[in-house]
Amino acid sequence: AGESASGKTSLYHQIVYNDWQENINTTVQSAYNKIDHTFNGKTKIINIWDTAGQERFRGISILYFRNSKAILFCFDLSNKSSMEKLNFWYESAIQKDQNLSNFFLVGCKSDLTAAVTDEEIIKFANERDMKYFKTSAKLGSGVADLLNAITQSLDDEPQTQKLVTVAKKGCC
Repeated sequence: AGESASGKTSLYHQIVYNDWQENINTTVQSAYNKIDHTFNGKTKIINIWDTAGQERFRGISILYFRNSKAILFCFDLSNKSSMEKLNFWYESAIQKDQNLSNFFLVGCKSDLTAAVTDEEIIKFANERDMKYFKTSAKLGSGVADLLNAITQSLDDEPQTQKLVTVAKKGCC
């Protein structure tokens, strides 16, 4: 989730295809893929959606929040307003996802000059119980750490247990 041009699609390509493209088209539809990722000897299948960030597609993008195990809130480190606008995406996720997914704050484009201080970012993440990661899809930096954390969070999820009620019956 995040504003248009925040780096979501480049991050998606880096995660799924392990590459970076100089000129990438703006996402106007959602893209889906799945990857196998191994961390600490456990392999998890991660289903990844790349959603549009433009205002006119927000209603559609928000639908993907429901029942998500993890949500990445992406912003452009070189554009302060892209982080400020994450409040919309965060509030929308809280409304749609009553299971309260694992939330990850992802600062994209770390290869560019930052317009947001680390203190501002950490404060934003802490206030919303998000784990923060700084990435560069262009350089591939921070992506493995992010994937490891996502995989770990899936492993940490409590297993749902069925409640079994045994009815006692009389003998006759």
